[in-house]
Amino acid sequence: MLKDREELKDFYERLDGKYEGYIQLSGGRLRHVYFDPTSLPEWSRLVAGGNFILEMALYAPDTRVSILVKQYNDRWHVTERTIEESATFERYIIYPNRHYTMRVAQVWEPRKSTFCLDMEVLEPVQLLFAGFESGGHDDHRTV
Repeated sequence: MLKDREELKDFYERLDGKYEGYIQLSGGRLRHVYFDPTSLPEWSRLVAGGNFILEMALYAPDTRVSILVKQYNDRWHVTERTIEESATFERYIIYPNRHYTMRVAQVWEPRKSTFCLDMEVLEPVQLLFAGFESGGHDDHRTV
């Protein structure tokens, strides 16, 4: 769903709870990274100095809700979805912090396929940010 600046502000201010993730602002380097569930900064502090959100990926472990916000011109595309218990996950090593991996949930849905005589097959439809994990890095992809 596309939101204007005021709608995005309202959406952000309604977020409660603790989140893992990151918020990339327009004013420079990535400074808002939350490897452990954390309360989000106040909107006014976040956008001080005329900054705006370029991209935001958040995950609430308690509710399994994934949020992705991407800026497009003067609007923001907001995706909010609960990750199913049965979801499959990919893990990616992130630089420069190699002590954590980023988890991404794969969402698959049944769709009719002309390649399978119009029978339903599972197809990937979305990737969702699912937080960070600390620990070993065996068999992980590199970002």
